[in-house]
Amino acid sequence: MIISDNSKEFKIAPAGNHMARLYSVIDLGHQATEWAGETKIMHKVVLTWELHGKDDSDAPLTTDDGKPLIVSKRYTVSLGEQARLRQDLEAWSNKKMTAEDRKNFDLKNLLGKFCMVNITHSEDGKYANISGISPVPSALKAHQPDAINPIVHFWLAEFDQAKYDALPKYYREKITESSEWRGQKAKDENKVTIEDSDLSDIPF
Repeated sequence: MIISDNSKEFKIAPAGNHMARLYSVIDLGHQATEWAGETKIMHKVVLTWELHGKDDSDAPLTTDDGKPLIVSKRYTVSLGEQARLRQDLEAWSNKKMTAEDRKNFDLKNLLGKFCMVNITHSEDGKYANISGISPVPSALKAHQPDAINPIVHFWLAEFDQAKYDALPKYYREKITESSEWRGQKAKDENKVTIEDSDLSDIPF
């Protein structure tokens, strides 16, 4: 009786500096996060880029079925001076954000834009992480490749059921752990509608 392992190994993005297109911004809501030995509730968002180009061995940055490799990074929703999101946005634009920039910054405006992402691997080699972001060099701007993945934008404050249903399962499950989701669920469970009420004893 011969048994073979036919499962496909997940292909991660190779280490190095690659051209990337931001195609997905997903609001995860306020999540419980461990930080310095404490549990804090922090607003999280995940950004996902598709990669373009070739690796050091001249192989295209694609999966076995021809789709572009992707890489994601999760951020705390903050534009404070020490916030990683602000640091990466400033590195991407190659300029400091002004107070006016930080008033109503809309991540949606970055969707479809290209940048360079520097990717490093975890010590066990299983995960690809974005360690830095920079602008696309001028020499490459005229040769930006065609977009592949459709734009994805999901924000809890603008909840759209169809958009939520289209998200990958992992993110849908993560969103249900948010305080926004649990709060809305509690409201829905406690809501009493006229249709559900017995009005027979009301004298009017």
